[in-house]
Amino acid sequence: MFGGMRGGVGIVLFDYDDTLVDVGEAREFARRVVAGRISSLTGGVGESVVLDVVRGGVESRMESLGLFDRRVWFWRVVAELGGVELGVDLINELVRVYWDSWSSRSRLFPETLPVLRQLRACGYRLGMVTNTDGEPGLKRDRLRRDGVYDFFDLIIVAGDDTEHVKPHPEPFLKACGCWVLRVGRLFMLVIG
Repeated sequence: MFGGMRGGVGIVLFDYDDTLVDVGEAREFARRVVAGRISSLTGGVGESVVLDVVRGGVESRMESLGLFDRRVWFWRVVAELGGVELGVDLINELVRVYWDSWSSRSRLFPETLPVLRQLRACGYRLGMVTNTDGEPGLKRDRLRRDGVYDFFDLIIVAGDDTEHVKPHPEPFLKACGCWVLRVGRLFMLVIG
């Protein structure tokens, strides 16, 4: 066994969005920016109508299917609005604008870095299982930008590193398999 075992727990496994980083404002800001762009591209469909389609329909359906590729999301929004057809370049631009807007507003919770530092100081191993952002490599870029990447011994980005996204068991089983190989026995606490 290694240091940090408390009550049989030696590994603490985190999610990212809405667990270590506050994305509520970022998500809403990104939605609004993209809704404004789509509204102007569709010529006449109001931004609030677009926002309702994004929030109430497309976004929730896509997430329930485990589909995080915003290209598909935005294509579906425009299709549901009966608007113009957007080419690949415009869809890619919407995705870039969405993630730039998101990144400009997401912030670590104030407790995130002190908690991660304390857990490391106590000898816990830290891991993360988090869903893809739909753009390969983007989630890891966000982790680096937010200054948390190097706290983790293991990071599984479900949908990038695995076929399935959470809540499917595959990403968790992959994390467990990696840890069992490293420590021999597995005692894990999952947060988020």
